[in-house]
Amino acid sequence: MKQKKFLIIGAGIGGLSVAAALRNAGHTFEIFETAPAMRHGGAGIAVWANALHALRALGMESLPDCFQIGHSPVAISTSRGEILMQADSSELAQRYGALSAVVHREKLHDLLWQLAGKPDIRTDKKIVSYENLADPLGHRVRAVFADGTQAEGDALVGCDGAGSNVRKTMLGDKPPRYSGYTAWRGIADLRLSDTTPGESWGHGQRFGYFPLQDGRAYWFATRSCPANTQYAGSAKDNLLQWFRGWHEPVVALIQNTAGHEILHNDLYDRDPVANWCDGNVIILGDAAHPTTPNLGQGGCMAIEDAVALGKALSSHDEIAAAFTACNAMRRKRTANLVLKARRIGAVGQWSFKPAVALRNFLLRHLSEKAQLRELDAVIGYRV
Repeated sequence: MKQKKFLIIGAGIGGLSVAAALRNAGHTFEIFETAPAMRHGGAGIAVWANALHALRALGMESLPDCFQIGHSPVAISTSRGEILMQADSSELAQRYGALSAVVHREKLHDLLWQLAGKPDIRTDKKIVSYENLADPLGHRVRAVFADGTQAEGDALVGCDGAGSNVRKTMLGDKPPRYSGYTAWRGIADLRLSDTTPGESWGHGQRFGYFPLQDGRAYWFATRSCPANTQYAGSAKDNLLQWFRGWHEPVVALIQNTAGHEILHNDLYDRDPVANWCDGNVIILGDAAHPTTPNLGQGGCMAIEDAVALGKALSSHDEIAAAFTACNAMRRKRTANLVLKARRIGAVGQWSFKPAVALRNFLLRHLSEKAQLRELDAVIGYRV
């Protein structure tokens, strides 16, 4: 395909991954971000083997500050610390060619920005709608922004998250589906002496943690509750109360996190849809397939999407045909992961004691073959 100009809506993981893929394919682009300024914040993110291979396809290993890939074992435990299921990380790393890297989101964002060629990002540009245009030179797309400005290009890629206005224009969707539980995330100034990260499942609550490469630790906590529940008191005090008595280092991680830096978000997803395309417009990442974080695959799927888009553009002469091919390549996998993450989250949040006992029994006796079958489908994938 000859060089084209793309409008990328959103400068998160998905948008910058798309920019890197377009740069590698020889196309030009402009990036538009709703936020008034690029913020450097957030918590941690797990980049699993499937996404690490996608990052390599985008050129990650050409950068001098590429992050290290870890081989720490990962476990699921009870709130008392009893191991229910544990994977041998060295064997998994050998099986998949990598295992994971748990990094601060800011580091991943910076890496993708470098892969995209350190582009300028036009901030405070909230898209309202788009139009597919036809002119004598071919199809083009116009983006209309809330400040009254417009931009035109040969194509538009919507990477504007679960509340995507590009998706709304394309599909007219209903609001996302609330998962039934909310989450808190933080970065603790604590070096873990226990090198067995993972999740602990209780009754209507879960807690997970992973060491970061800078010596700190990323953690998250979930609690079943109605959407938009407002809790009295500070998040830190509430978390210390709810998770009191859980195995170490759960309480220590909360204690060693600055209260004002603890993030709180209700968790949502959407039922999968078959079509993400409208002429020379496509939605990718959370705009196309928002998911709960139970598999750690939200950002990973967005990076995969970008690599798939690059491959589709390289094998088609028309943008609309390439977008359709990318959609076809990605919809089954992403639908499977969204629904799998939904089921895992529901089971992890069980609170009825007999159901929790059954869940723990089944996890404890899950065969290695069954574990590998599940992992092969998630992190063994190559886009």
